Amino acid sequence: MLGAAAGADGLGVAPEAQWSIVNPIGGGVLDPEALAIAIDWLLMTAQPDVVILPWDVPESVPAYQLAIPIGALRAAGMAVALPAGNEGPVSGANRPPANLLGLAPDGAPAFSVGGVDALLQAYESSSRGPN
Repeated sequence: MLGAAAGADGLGVAPEAQWSIVNPIGGGVLDPEALAIAIDWLLMTAQPDVVILPWDVPESVPAYQLAIPIGALRAAGMAVALPAGNEGPVSGANRPPANLLGLAPDGAPAFSVGGVDALLQAYESSSRGPN
């Protein structure tokens, strides 16, 4: 996802963008403490305009636990993009965090991004909606 956003040599939608990385997923598992530290770092230190959260979290993680930190980023004026996932082509096959609803401050759903081919047609495996 980052390559599509901030690619080099004229590739990507923002090839001149500067980027930082923070990873709250240690050993493949979302760690709530690491997530809190990562969100604090984004809010207080990095202060990006756009945050790309390329996470796929287990369905056992309650969605409301992710809505709070993602909502904090949105409340700070940061655009947050999440991958829709690769569970398509069934409509509504995405899962947290891409399918979160009611994020602060405006109650809008998460902004999720799916994959397309060279003809800008959705990849068959790309998840679809509701966001």
